[in-house]
Amino acid sequence: MKLGAAILAGGKNSRMKGRNKAFININGMNIIDGAIEVLKKRFDEITIVTNSPEDYLLYRNDCAIVTDIIKDKGPLCGIHAGLAHTSNDGVFFIACDMPFLHNGLIDNLTEAIQGTGFDCVLPYTDRGQEPLFAIYSKKMVPKLEKFLRGDNYSIKRFLKGCSCKHIKVCSGGSDLFYNINSLEDLERITAYESKV
Repeated sequence: MKLGAAILAGGKNSRMKGRNKAFININGMNIIDGAIEVLKKRFDEITIVTNSPEDYLLYRNDCAIVTDIIKDKGPLCGIHAGLAHTSNDGVFFIACDMPFLHNGLIDNLTEAIQGTGFDCVLPYTDRGQEPLFAIYSKKMVPKLEKFLRGDNYSIKRFLKGCSCKHIKVCSGGSDLFYNINSLEDLERITAYESKV
């Protein structure tokens, strides 16, 4: 199964007072630059899914830049767009505000989906599934389009109707999926950096 990678960068950043989370500097590097650096070592195709493509023109030589086809229905729109645009059999997706990409876990997910008929492979921790650090099959595009025609577009609800393979992450591993949703999260980032 040939895989690409996609960075979901379509959020409105309302809780960050309009600050674009992808460009937050952690340890001297913007989060999105760190993500691209990790993903380039593993995937031939990297896509940035965003509703503000003008913000990401700097990356157009390294990444395809696409926008949501179906609008205003949350991260599933970004997953749909990333799958619809790829030439690969599936895509590894991450959110743009996750600074701690774990190389070993990415490799485990890419290995786990090979030779299976699953719709997706995603990690889970003590706090549940991590659907924005996961691999989704391109064959899910029609299922996504049908689901997004409804009024309830919860990603967890969508996954209940999919065949998912779960990869258990050890106790305490939820720190790997730390994401910056607010200014308070940003203030706590130093404590998380020391654990990873």
